[in-house]
Amino acid sequence: MVAHELMSPITSLCLSTELLSSEFDFAAETDLQNVRWLIEKVGVQSVKLANLVTYLLDVLRSESGWVPLAGRETDLVELAEAVAADAQARTTRHQIRVSAPSPVWAVVDSARIEQVLLNLLDNALKYSPDGGPIDIELAQHTPSLASIAVRDHGVGIAPEHREHMFDRFSRSHDPKMPGMGLGLYLCRRLVEQHGGELRAEFPPDGGTRVVTLLARFPASGGLLPQASAVMP
Repeated sequence: MVAHELMSPITSLCLSTELLSSEFDFAAETDLQNVRWLIEKVGVQSVKLANLVTYLLDVLRSESGWVPLAGRETDLVELAEAVAADAQARTTRHQIRVSAPSPVWAVVDSARIEQVLLNLLDNALKYSPDGGPIDIELAQHTPSLASIAVRDHGVGIAPEHREHMFDRFSRSHDPKMPGMGLGLYLCRRLVEQHGGELRAEFPPDGGTRVVTLLARFPASGGLLPQASAVMP
């Protein structure tokens, strides 16, 4: 699966560069508009390939416990609204809604929690092929416990796949869908490194709701605690 995901942008890059090269075989007939389109395609696929490699490195680092975390008191509402705006700009068939009191605080590495939220939203978008609402709900349960929930109304997860949905290389949906089966796994690893927990809920009216629980530890030298918190 990993090889397939990596080969897809590589194949596109090779084809694009071959076509680009052929444009210059006959200089007098070069189509500048087509050249521009091919260059843009090379750029897009290069970024995709770089992101996939970075993604794999993050998984390996998380498994070794090497991922560096810099904890700061963070307003999760502000972070979620920024991520939601970015995701909304990439779709017209979905309505991404943020529901929260303001603010909701936690001591987190904001870049890593942003990565978690982006992965969860990408998953929700991918498995809601018919569009519809995607809800991000934040809550401050106690002064020391906050949560972020991402709810979609898509195809859901079959009961026989639910137990392993956060496992490495788990493919809970159509195997023809793109992905390496590492997104939810990486999310779980990053949340656990924060001393938190990732949970999945399956509403009776369909779809999936993934809840990220984060403890609000006192900041200590900008570092996050490595031991997992006990979540209710």
